Amino acid sequence: MRLPIFFGFLIAMTPGALIAAEPVDYSKQIRPIFEKHCVSCHGAIKQKAGLKLDIGKRVLKGSLNGAVVIAKKSAESKLIHALKGEKGVEPMPPTGALEAAEIALVARWIDEGAIIPADEKDTAVAHWAFELPRRAEVPQGVHPIDHLMRTEWTKRGVKPATAADRNTLIRRLYLDITGLPPTPEEIASFRADKAPEAYSKLVNALLASTRYGERWGRHLLDIWRYSDWYGYGAELRNSQKHIWNWRDWTVESLNAGKPYDAMIREMLAGDEIAPTDPKVLRATGYLARSYYKFNRNVWLDDVVEHTGKAFLGITLNCARCHDHMYDPIAQEEYYRVRAIFEPHQLRMDSVAGERDLEKRGLPRVFDADAKIATYLFERGDDKRPVKDKPLSPGVPAAFGPKGFAPVEVKFHPEAAHPSLRQEVAKDLLDQAAKLVVLATEKKSEPRLRAAIVNVQAVKAKLAADRARYAVPKLPHSADSVRHAVALHLEAAVLDAEADLIEAQDALSTTDTTLQKHAKFVTLSAAGAKVDAARRVVEKPPADYPPLMPNYPEQSTGRRTALANWITSKDNPLTARVFVNHVWMRHFGQPLVP
Repeated sequence: MRLPIFFGFLIAMTPGALIAAEPVDYSKQIRPIFEKHCVSCHGAIKQKAGLKLDIGKRVLKGSLNGAVVIAKKSAESKLIHALKGEKGVEPMPPTGALEAAEIALVARWIDEGAIIPADEKDTAVAHWAFELPRRAEVPQGVHPIDHLMRTEWTKRGVKPATAADRNTLIRRLYLDITGLPPTPEEIASFRADKAPEAYSKLVNALLASTRYGERWGRHLLDIWRYSDWYGYGAELRNSQKHIWNWRDWTVESLNAGKPYDAMIREMLAGDEIAPTDPKVLRATGYLARSYYKFNRNVWLDDVVEHTGKAFLGITLNCARCHDHMYDPIAQEEYYRVRAIFEPHQLRMDSVAGERDLEKRGLPRVFDADAKIATYLFERGDDKRPVKDKPLSPGVPAAFGPKGFAPVEVKFHPEAAHPSLRQEVAKDLLDQAAKLVVLATEKKSEPRLRAAIVNVQAVKAKLAADRARYAVPKLPHSADSVRHAVALHLEAAVLDAEADLIEAQDALSTTDTTLQKHAKFVTLSAAGAKVDAARRVVEKPPADYPPLMPNYPEQSTGRRTALANWITSKDNPLTARVFVNHVWMRHFGQPLVP
């Protein structure tokens, strides 16, 4: 009996047996199994049943239904039941069973106590870009950039170049700040100025130049995708007419020293922040630029994509069809960001002194429908919306600050009803008065009668608008509306009768047969118009055609909440991305590719 015992001792001493006897290393042996097979459904992006298997402490925490690992009892652990597909537990992963050796290794780890390293790093915040920037400690009296650069030079054994001569220095400053080279006189003045503050004085002077905003406005508008409207002939298919208002806002904001966070808030939500200020409303041209005539989904996809890229340096659009393959963004989160923009539409406001929107106008946005739903599209296909699960607005949870909380915005009546604005009312009355002058010059008595009543009708409509859109509504608003309807109908009848008289006069002149036929057709149309106008008077409508388009008296506040989230000091990305852009445009390449 001694021989088998001796052989058993030898077998136990073989290298393979010695390795098998070593404790299972979670980091080297178990975590790779979970990363390979499990974290796509149980990681930082998705957590089916509330279970995360991306790091050890979350494995031990378990799911919404309790622990999945019972230390030293693999046979009682739900994780093993799932991996084996036994005891009534749904087999996991659904893509196919693990190899028997892998399951055995996980079971051994559990039986040995399910030990995890105390210093394991949390993968949810592992990427440096998602961690808040920390202010570096620098000596007093030294510029932080100089100190940090010198520290790296020392580490890398790099010797800095010699200081630039004054000719080179002034040329660099002018080209960087204004985009134009200095004149010979400006070079000579700088070379002659030996004062210690000569450099900083020149920098401040160039920053105060209007050319600073023009130079750096071009850089920012490249990032934000500024583009004039385009289409087919006169048909507008992309962007908006008069989008130059946004361009001018950008240049003026830079020259006024407007903070970058304020610029972001005005571009995303200027209509909610300052709903009656045209100077701020121009900023929402940023959103108006993404307009696409033929497909609303393409339009909204562009808004989400380029908001993520421009301000956060994140390709949110990569999650439109599936979970993001690099950043921790789930497909559902992409559509929650889309839901922020879902209600918004475009409008063209008139500007003082010009009623013709083709000649001039202010393109801007507004929330048209707060109740419109957002659905996830299966594999990004807009023909396959998941309609049984509408999604609420939100932002990606894996990075940036918490606290995205939209608050509905109530507007002053002037923001929703442009006819209440003084400059608009004046333009409407001026336009009506011009018709009186024109009729007088033509000595057309029928047309003059109609024009005079039309002025009265416009005044009555303006008064009715002020009465019924007042807060609270004025008690006589119903009477004002009826009066405005009556004058509107009287003006319409007189206008139609003037058309008929002019058509009759034209028919009486000597013309060719073809011309007489055309004038007879015109006369018939004018007569039909008179009959139609008189029939309307017999059964007057309850309201008059609006002088101007009317819009909702509230907004969802979603875009303001997004802008506040993006510009929060707790957001790790926004400032970092902006500095990277600035650095690249000063030095030719960014800090981070």
